[in-house]
Amino acid sequence: MTTTHLHSDQLVAYTGDGSRVVVWRSEPRSTPRGVVVLAGGFAQRMRHMGAIAAYLVANGALVYRFDPVRHPGLSDGNVGSFSLSALSDSLQAVRELAEKENPGETPVAVASSLAARAAVRLATRGSGFARLVLLVGVVDYRRTLAQALGTDYSTWTIDELPATITIEGQVCDPRAVWLDERDQRWGGAEETVIDLLSVRVPVINFVSVSDEWVDAEQVEGIFRLGAGGERYIVRLPEGQHRISANPVALRTLLRMLTTVALCPQDRIAEVVATQDDLPVIAEPGFDELVTLTVQERARERAEAHSSAARSSGAVI
Repeated sequence: MTTTHLHSDQLVAYTGDGSRVVVWRSEPRSTPRGVVVLAGGFAQRMRHMGAIAAYLVANGALVYRFDPVRHPGLSDGNVGSFSLSALSDSLQAVRELAEKENPGETPVAVASSLAARAAVRLATRGSGFARLVLLVGVVDYRRTLAQALGTDYSTWTIDELPATITIEGQVCDPRAVWLDERDQRWGGAEETVIDLLSVRVPVINFVSVSDEWVDAEQVEGIFRLGAGGERYIVRLPEGQHRISANPVALRTLLRMLTTVALCPQDRIAEVVATQDDLPVIAEPGFDELVTLTVQERARERAEAHSSAARSSGAVI
């Protein structure tokens, strides 16, 4: 175990329409050995990605994590109008910020759940990611939404949709999701295959064998069909879509994810193939990660209170 003392500076990036994306940037103690843009899934705020950030920083990464717009957290917009395109725009804005601050460095994207689908789409546009490391990455947007909601609303007309839907405890307007899926063609497995065929950088997806929202067999089939470049599947022997619910699975994931994200490009295949014999990495202690969780939750509340006070014109 090691001690990280993770410190994060708060920055702001801007989407194309001028929306503010709040970013926490965490630097290692020594010269960075890589730049990582870290994106959480739906309902995951950047503080929820603290353990991953701590592992990456302890092993030399300069990490940028963020709250997307139209999403819970510190950035602009309300989750009621959430869309996958808004998440994608936020990821692009943070990638551009990381690239601007680190000339000559090509960031690695580490993206969880729905953010993984956004990362794949961005990579089709020559987004400048060196590789995509996906954590329980969604590859069939329609199927995952149907699993999460219990109903496949993509088969409904827009006039048939309910006034609201609840995803992971968040109340959203289904029309925003429906229109975004239709207009941007996020679609299902077929659309992901088409996108992957245009992605030339390595893509590594960590999948859970008991994931209730993402089918491991389907991921493997999509990666075979979408082999526009190096494609790797890392099967996690335990855990559901919420990996953090299983401490054993979480630690295994954090060690493997950190190694895959930071290893030299020409060693990715070797690392994936020998995952039971990983090189020794620096690992933050359990107590440190618990302390970090408490501190970052308090920081988020303080930042949210300060932002609300400024918006109301109150003196703080």
